[in-house]
Amino acid sequence: MNDVVVVGVDGSPDASAALAWASALVSVRSEHGPAGVVHAVSALGAAETLGTAALQIDWAPLRQRHQDELDAIGAATARASGAEVVCHLLEGSPARALADVASAVGATLIVVGVHGGSARRLHMVGSTTHRLLHDSDRPVAVIRAQANSADPSGRLVVGVGDGPATASAIRWAAEFASRESLPIELVRAVNHPPLLAPPFSLESAIVKAAALIDPELFRKWNDDDVRRAAEACSTRGTVSTRVEEGATGPVLVAASKHAKAVVIGKHFDGPLSGYLTTAALHHLLTHAEVPVIVVPADLEPSVSDAPPAS
Repeated sequence: MNDVVVVGVDGSPDASAALAWASALVSVRSEHGPAGVVHAVSALGAAETLGTAALQIDWAPLRQRHQDELDAIGAATARASGAEVVCHLLEGSPARALADVASAVGATLIVVGVHGGSARRLHMVGSTTHRLLHDSDRPVAVIRAQANSADPSGRLVVGVGDGPATASAIRWAAEFASRESLPIELVRAVNHPPLLAPPFSLESAIVKAAALIDPELFRKWNDDDVRRAAEACSTRGTVSTRVEEGATGPVLVAASKHAKAVVIGKHFDGPLSGYLTTAALHHLLTHAEVPVIVVPADLEPSVSDAPPAS
């Protein structure tokens, strides 16, 4: 199975780092099988499209400049990594353009920078990345230009939570690790419930009671959860587990230093899921020193032994 990766390109340092990361990954993969393809996508935003209609300005030179810059980026990346890079310049929403190209080419991964070309806010996620994380039906890898501690041969760290999102993340990580011959570390954060916070479900009430009445039992529950996750992690490599006390975001950031990447399930569901990102995921995206791969809960299992690209 060929690897097909779609990358968002907008001239920002994060986007350039995303393209370089994806191209290096596909180049490495090509040594072990059919060469993959990187589709570099740049989009002229809605404001530019509206401006063309409203002001009757010939924006053809601007489009040509965007295309020339995109082609130059793609050619440079291809020469550096040996990857095949196909460039696309589309009009409209960047997030929609990425999703459309990914669907059209059968991409197994979308790669973007955490910030767009107009934002350098260290603790914020760019609007295109934010929208894509909520809308994408396939894994999204988010790259920060400042994240420079990733080890290409390092382990793959996977955040262990509850529900189908964690199951999808572990399954995806196991397939990827098998293909890349990487060890996996499953990490669960134990965040003791606040004394005064009201429980919002019977399950949360039970967890709160266990944590308050018998902390050792609470710890054992978490140890058992991560052990069961390891048993279900079918991979040819080694699988280790870790349970750490603390909030999920900081725990995963600390655990993933010098890893190849950190994988987490997309846990934001509900009526406001299109507008909000969980605190754990937001912290991870803006503080992790390695790429963050976000896997949707409803991701279909791979039909072959070969894992999807990342």
